[in-house]
Amino acid sequence: MSDAFVMDESGKALEILRPSKESDMVDLHAYLARELRRQIVEGTVEVDKKGGVVKVPPTPALLNVVRQFLRDNGVQADAKKNADVGDLLHSLPEFESDSIRPSKE
Repeated sequence: MSDAFVMDESGKALEILRPSKESDMVDLHAYLARELRRQIVEGTVEVDKKGGVVKVPPTPALLNVVRQFLRDNGVQADAKKNADVGDLLHSLPEFESDSIRPSKE
């Protein structure tokens, strides 16, 4: 891997970014997994219109990040072996032209 440069608007090189050590990437990956899990389990906090702090469930955007993270890491769940995934599958509406989703058994 070669060095990369961060440039300002005029194209002037501001700093050199050197490839990180593999152990740094492993640590970053593990941190990301822990943080995504924490936000799913604990939710996040926001300030409401009255200035109070409220706990909010995961947003669709966060769920999409988690979905992609799992997909990128080869994590799959079998609806026949995982009751939660099976329940989700069976809660989806059926369409006449739905040839992708298996019928409910």
